[in-house]
Amino acid sequence: MNKPIVNQKHSENNRSRTLRTILTGRTHLVLLMGITLALIPLLSLLAAEGDNQHEVVVHLDNDHIQTFRGRLGRWVVPGGESYGSLAYRFGTTVEEIRAINDGTLDRSRYNFVPMSLDYYNQLVQEGYGRRMLRIDERNMLWPVERPHYTSRYGNRRGGMHLGVDLACSPNTVVLAAGDGVISHSAWYGGLGQAVAIQHDDGLVTWYGHNNQLLVKVGERVRRGQIIAFSGNTGRSTGPHVHFEVRYMNVALNPEDFLEQGLIQPNLVLQEESPLDPELGTNMGASALLGQDEQTPTP
Repeated sequence: MNKPIVNQKHSENNRSRTLRTILTGRTHLVLLMGITLALIPLLSLLAAEGDNQHEVVVHLDNDHIQTFRGRLGRWVVPGGESYGSLAYRFGTTVEEIRAINDGTLDRSRYNFVPMSLDYYNQLVQEGYGRRMLRIDERNMLWPVERPHYTSRYGNRRGGMHLGVDLACSPNTVVLAAGDGVISHSAWYGGLGQAVAIQHDDGLVTWYGHNNQLLVKVGERVRRGQIIAFSGNTGRSTGPHVHFEVRYMNVALNPEDFLEQGLIQPNLVLQEESPLDPELGTNMGASALLGQDEQTPTP
């Protein structure tokens, strides 16, 4: 039999077209990968800028510097110390102490004592300044500065635990998780001495088992402001803060709303003196001391 005649030129043309197709495809792939790699930093930058729009810096009240009704100061049980002595020590007046405490002074209970700029600067320079956290304003703040879980949200011993328990020493500063209005500040069944805050987005946060409540119903508080001192009141097996998040009175998992980073959010700073180092004078002292009602205390 005669073998079929193969068109060698046609075969070579097919191979060339196939090779060109492969090379073109690879070129497009390489080009696409190059464009993608080039866009990654830009996309990351845009995402970061978007996140930065929601970043806020929050001052955390501590044992030494606290806020109340737009004033810097400290909650103190005077005991045997006179109000005149307290006023002298904090750089304020007895009249200011009386006014911010609604005209009622009781040496056996916590009184808020406003502090002067000089006293505030002294505390900051001695290393007692508040921590400043850069967080996403859409998230809540942990209600204690250095939280430690003892119980989380969910099933517990055959029942439902409706919040998170955060162990802490008695009389630890309890902080507002977000801006809002106090809707409850009194004994509340198993939660003992409890505070509830109604937030602007409809959420309500609860803080239970406190020793001392420092805020009244109807008062507006800011994120990071002290609202109570922790304790062991109510149905509790040890000193801790029970923290709940509710919406339309339905308990939700608090961890879905809290700032990520249990111990330390993405950036921690330390409060510094508000005195201008070059001029040696205070910048915005009236706002810092809460004397200008239009500009709240940080």
